[in-house]
Amino acid sequence: MPVQEDTLDFDLQIFRTGDRYMANVLRSPAGKGRTEFKIDFAPEFLDKLFQGLGRVRKLTRGAASPDVTRAKEFGDQLFRSVLTGQAGRCLDDSLARAHERGAHLRMRLWLDSVPDLLDLPWELLFDADRNQFIALHDRITLVRDLPVMEPERPIRVDLPLNVLLAIANPEGTAPLDTESEWAKLEKALEP
Repeated sequence: MPVQEDTLDFDLQIFRTGDRYMANVLRSPAGKGRTEFKIDFAPEFLDKLFQGLGRVRKLTRGAASPDVTRAKEFGDQLFRSVLTGQAGRCLDDSLARAHERGAHLRMRLWLDSVPDLLDLPWELLFDADRNQFIALHDRITLVRDLPVMEPERPIRVDLPLNVLLAIANPEGTAPLDTESEWAKLEKALEP
């Protein structure tokens, strides 16, 4: 039987407290913590950010492009607002504990009590110390959690499991190494 990696939960609830917000770590491998913060993004900055994110990807866009730089600036400011103090220490300690166990960390954002923050691109949270977007971290899964009234039920799957895979390699773009991607997928699914 294949070894299944653990997934540890890091539940982060954001709620309003007066004219500020609270980042409340409800559950994590490192315990609980809270950080009070304020978010002030100039409307012009957000407009430019959203315009850059909405564009069709171009061959010239890379890590140093103005769109990526703006995304990093926004993500860093959001990260430093929300994940500092106790909440930030909980994240760092949780990542260390997940690493020790060979586990993944599932960061679940609970934003249902702050509708004014729902439109922010939380997926751009950027940890400048690690020089990495949280959503692209190889050991973190970032999800927005929605409250539902039904309990989670296990999914029943009859084996063998069949998978249909399509690997895109569009014309007019830089060629992709599809053979390498296929080999990685085959290796990952071997067990």
